[in-house]
Amino acid sequence: MTQWTDWLGQLAAAGKGPVPISDVVRGRDWLWGVNLDADFTGASLAGDVRAAPDASGDPLATFTVSGPVVTDGVSRFTISLDAAATAALPADGDGNGVEAWPYMLFLTPAGGAAELLIGGALTLMGNV
Repeated sequence: MTQWTDWLGQLAAAGKGPVPISDVVRGRDWLWGVNLDADFTGASLAGDVRAAPDASGDPLATFTVSGPVVTDGVSRFTISLDAAATAALPADGDGNGVEAWPYMLFLTPAGGAAELLIGGALTLMGNV
């Protein structure tokens, strides 16, 4: 991940990461919960995985997002990738069974504009 050192440093300086997420296993469904300590009723969350933080064009994968579910002032979103999406991520280039790509999540509050919430590296385990 050293190729993204500057980007990861900027995330850290902005207080937006890098946020570790649970490892993804190739060809398996994956999901992860995002809890925010506020009521974000009406908000939306969106994000994707790219070959590089500033890569243009289509993402490698786009998260499916559900929520928020608000309980006691905490908003919980769930992000996921289905088995087909994890299987379709690029092949393991060096054969070690582990690959990583940058991800970003953007929060759009009700009536507001999308802002970067968090980012970091998504780690994929398993060979093609």
